[in-house]
Parts: sequence; structure tokens; C-alpha cells
Amino acid sequence: MCGVTGAIIKSKDHKYWELLKTSEIRGQDGTGVTVLEHQDNEFTSYRWDCKATQVGSFPQLRRGDSVIGQNRLAIFGQGHKNDQPIVTEHSALVHNGNLYDFEPVFKQYSLKRELQVDSELIVRLIENLNGDIPEYWTEGMHAAIWHTMGIIKGNYACLLLSKQTGNIDAFAYFKPLFHYEDETGIYFFSTERIGQKVFGNVKFTQIQNKEMVCVPGMKGL
Repeated sequence: MCGVTGAIIKSKDHKYWELLKTSEIRGQDGTGVTVLEHQDNEFTSYRWDCKATQVGSFPQLRRGDSVIGQNRLAIFGQGHKNDQPIVTEHSALVHNGNLYDFEPVFKQYSLKRELQVDSELIVRLIENLNGDIPEYWTEGMHAAIWHTMGIIKGNYACLLLSKQTGNIDAFAYFKPLFHYEDETGIYFFSTERIGQKVFGNVKFTQIQNKEMVCVPGMKGL
């Protein structure tokens, strides 16, 4: 029952850090975020071995930045080496849920593996099916996500951040995932209750089973 969050920042008055702290109700074994600044081509990741409300200070986020994070409830892969986001050369992923029979899929596709968590399978398989090409965000990437959802077994709510574009792809299967937009940002979070604590009693959009929502990043602003 991890908490997954993400945002495309539109204003200095953004509410992402409040959202991350509110989400700790879903996981208190560690906190992590990956940030892509809007004019940068590199990820910056932060991991803290405590719950979010115990983090001393958070990095500054500016208009156009993309960020994803997780409040971890450790099930597979004990130890903070396995904390999320999971970051590769091209993308970063946060995942809430459990995958079944993930070990055989790693072997079937001869996928690179650095961690001891089932979540790594998702991002490795997506990149493998997309050919791991430099032109990373393409129609082929969306096809790879759909294909991956047809292969993996289990339940999941995922946010995938592209280094090349700053896009956030959200997709879910039998795990809750919501998004909401206001003048400060475009936000993703695990439950309606979390959203209400941060944004009030407003209407949120739920990502349905085997649905994918892509929010374009604001790189180049």
C-alpha cells in the first residue's frame, strides 16, 4: 500500500510537497522523489530513510519542473537500496501494488536487473519493448506501455517520468490512482481522500483499470 505522487509544476505556489507528506499514510518505510527540471536533461533523485513528515527540507521546485515520488511500504526488497523512484537512463518510475510471477518475466526477456523489487520489471520491460531508443517518447513508447500491461500479472498504479520530455504517463490496474489540475500544477495521487486533504472537496479524475493518461511536460519554457 505505497503512496505514489507526481506533478507538473505550474507555479511557485505548488502543493506537491504537501501532497507527498499527506500521502505518508500509505507508506512510512522511506520517502523518495525524482525531479526533472524543465530546462535540464538529467534526473535528480532524493531518498530519505524516514517518513515524509520527518524530512528536514525538500528541494525547490520551479515552474515547468516534473516530479514523481513514493511513500514506501516495504514488502519486497528490504533495505533502502530498493526505495523508489526506480531510475534508468531514460525514465523514472514509481509503483504501488504487487506483481506475480515477475521472476520468470525478467528471465524470459533477459532484462537488466539491479534491485530486488518486483516494480523494476515494469520500467525494464517497457524500455525493452520500446527498443531503448534515444528518441524515447514516441508512439512506440505508448505501445510498449500497453504491451507491458498485457504481460505483467498483478495489480499496479504507476507513474512513469520521461527524461527527454518531462511527460508523466500514469496507468493503473486494480489499484487506485487519481489526477487533478489547478492553477499551481497537474497532480497525481493514490486516493481521493489524500486529494481532499490537500485540495479540498473538489472533483478528481480517477484513472480506470488498464487506462493510460499522458500529461505533457513543460520542458523548454
